[in-house]
Amino acid sequence: MTKFLLLNLIFCFTVLNIYSQSLELENAFGKVNNGDTITLAVTANQAILLIGVNVKNTSNTDLNVKVRKIDIQLVTGSSNHLCWTGCYTPAPPATSLASGFVSDELLIEAGTSTSLFTGDYNSHGNSGKSSFRYTFFDENNPNDSVSFIAIFYAGSGVGIDRSSKASIVSSIFPNPANNNITINYELNDVKYAKFEIRNILGITVKLVDIPINSSSINININELTNGVYFYYFITDDRLFSSKKIVIQH
Repeated sequence: MTKFLLLNLIFCFTVLNIYSQSLELENAFGKVNNGDTITLAVTANQAILLIGVNVKNTSNTDLNVKVRKIDIQLVTGSSNHLCWTGCYTPAPPATSLASGFVSDELLIEAGTSTSLFTGDYNSHGNSGKSSFRYTFFDENNPNDSVSFIAIFYAGSGVGIDRSSKASIVSSIFPNPANNNITINYELNDVKYAKFEIRNILGITVKLVDIPINSSSINININELTNGVYFYYFITDDRLFSSKKIVIQH
């Protein structure tokens, strides 16, 4: 009886260890839950969009973490770039749902996180919807994983399901910018929105509330010094659009 109980405990411990989740994802706006979807949308056909998440090792053991990318839907003529240990440019097609494209491993020490991951999408002037699943997993225990789905829309709402009242945000213009920038948008089923600019260190240098009942906003950036920044359009505390802006006074 004692032997049976001992074997049972060993089995349960092994199962828990195999299926435990040691990795967590978060972006600048909070935790990204396992299986969450992040959507970026712009009305311009020529669009370069990027998604970045921090990957945290919540365990007490160092982990070698890899990223698997699976193409769920891909607009013909577009390309996508995955950066992890380095940048795979462009990321190879991953048409097999069974395997996908797998990156090299990156060591994440116990209790620490890394912000090295980005998933970039370039429409190359082709309108439509592309989507990908990014899965982060322990090289020695692939079941210990966390994932999210990235959806990219480009081009005047093409491919967006209007029945769901999806929101649309244009690219800012002009870019490069001097003293002012303009954003056109159509927000549906949104309680509030804001526009944020961060420098290359990730520090917020501009934060503006977006009037959700309007369709355009002009923002003064005269106080920002010349350089490269990243801007974020946020709706209801969730990242909606993220792109690069160059300021040249």
